[in-house]
Amino acid sequence: MHATLLCLCAAVLGAAAQSRLLDSTGNVLTLFDEFSKIQFTVLTNSRNASFPIHNASDLLADPSFDASKPTVLYIHGYLESQDSDSVGKMARAFQRRGEHNFVLVDWSQYVGAPYLSAHLRVTAAGAAVAGAVHLMVDNGLSREGFWPIGHSLGGQLAGVMAKYLNFKPYRITGRQWARRPFWVDVIHTDSGVFGSDRNEGTVDFWPNGGRRTQPGCSVSQTGSPSDSLLFCSHQRSWEFFAESVNDETAFPAVSCRSWLAFQRGSCPPNDSNVVYMGFPAPAAHQRGVFYLRTGGVSPFGLGEEGDRPEKVVVAATSTTTESTGRLG
Repeated sequence: MHATLLCLCAAVLGAAAQSRLLDSTGNVLTLFDEFSKIQFTVLTNSRNASFPIHNASDLLADPSFDASKPTVLYIHGYLESQDSDSVGKMARAFQRRGEHNFVLVDWSQYVGAPYLSAHLRVTAAGAAVAGAVHLMVDNGLSREGFWPIGHSLGGQLAGVMAKYLNFKPYRITGRQWARRPFWVDVIHTDSGVFGSDRNEGTVDFWPNGGRRTQPGCSVSQTGSPSDSLLFCSHQRSWEFFAESVNDETAFPAVSCRSWLAFQRGSCPPNDSNVVYMGFPAPAAHQRGVFYLRTGGVSPFGLGEEGDRPEKVVVAATSTTTESTGRLG
């Protein structure tokens, strides 16, 4: 309860302070000066090419950028950078698929500790990134298939950026900060701590109930209390997504009113109530709240076993029976 209240208070303070910050920065060039250390980096199998926000449109002429492909704009989270695991694994997943340009927004100079200071920069930074995207579009970046993906604070920035765009992205994976007709998918794995405890997307996925401790993140499983208490559950969201890029059927999720109802078997999967979490989510043309189970180690996806409660084998003295749900 305390962690949730702390998160909500930070969000309220952030909204007011961010609005004042945005008003004070003025036009796009001033925003670029304010966030001059933001880098746009094209990541490929063979090389990485980085461009400062002032000259982000120059990446379109770089040999590593393929103008015939749609572009994923990945925005990392709090305390992360180009060298973080989330960036490397997401980039490799999309490179393996081979259908997109993968461009990183490296704003690591603005998302260091303390968290509140980083949070207060989200709105102005989002407006600055939107300005850079506009310049890229003016210089030839295709709007078709343009797809912002954000993790943690990067998810918030993705939503803010979309608010300031003068076109509608193909989809947003992160958070929606404006009541505009965007298609938004959200994966919740650390609700109420480092993640939101509200439904915020067109589709909201709540793997394993959406809260810590996610499978594989307990102290006994990781061997490290810091992993369990800090970021293990939080990072599961991008780990699940990265896996889904090249295994689209790994994470089937079923529409259900709550995690408890899912666990009780009240939401049996059928052809009309299942959506695959992650990369293929828009294909189902669905809206709503979806639950699923995952494994605790990579590969995490359970396939068709993941959209239904765990089958628990109960040993009896003379017979073995199989029941659906939790023991006790």
